[in-house]
Amino acid sequence: MYFSWIILVACTIWFALLGFFWALHNGQFTDQNRARYLPFGEDFQEAGNERISWKGRERFLYLGMAVLLLFFFGAAAFVSLRAVP
Repeated sequence: MYFSWIILVACTIWFALLGFFWALHNGQFTDQNRARYLPFGEDFQEAGNERISWKGRERFLYLGMAVLLLFFFGAAAFVSLRAVP
């Protein structure tokens, strides 16, 4: 009965941990003192019409994550619709 919700929660926790460890690996939390001074600086880049350049395997990683997310949400919906109360 609650199997679909358990799948949904497990997938959500899995993706949150995946994102957290990706951020740790790429150094997103290395310079915490710099963030408080960012609003006072004038070295912001102007937003332009720059295209996103996908590097190597990065686009396949995002595509794979999107496919997995759709699969797990679809599986959770399927299981919840098939469950007989």
